[in-house]
Amino acid sequence: MPDLWKDRLNHESLREFALAIKSVYAAFQVDKFLKSTMDETWDTLELMARGRRISINLRKHSFADLSTRKHYPGIHSIALIVNGVERSKLDFELE
Repeated sequence: MPDLWKDRLNHESLREFALAIKSVYAAFQVDKFLKSTMDETWDTLELMARGRRISINLRKHSFADLSTRKHYPGIHSIALIVNGVERSKLDFELE
């Protein structure tokens, strides 16, 4: 049976995604994000619900300006790349 897309959003791919965020935002708490995202209900969620859960949990983390980082207004993107293939991309605008 072919792999389901929802199964590609697994612990390994989310950890890779979280580490990519941490590489540009050192205060990002990888383990806290993974624990809050992949709780006991994760395996029951379909693809869209998993994406929504990831999005909701990303919003819970503070990305406030600090002396070590500056946020620039405009359209930005975050991409989930697994084994060199872009699996998902989110565009957002900072005001």
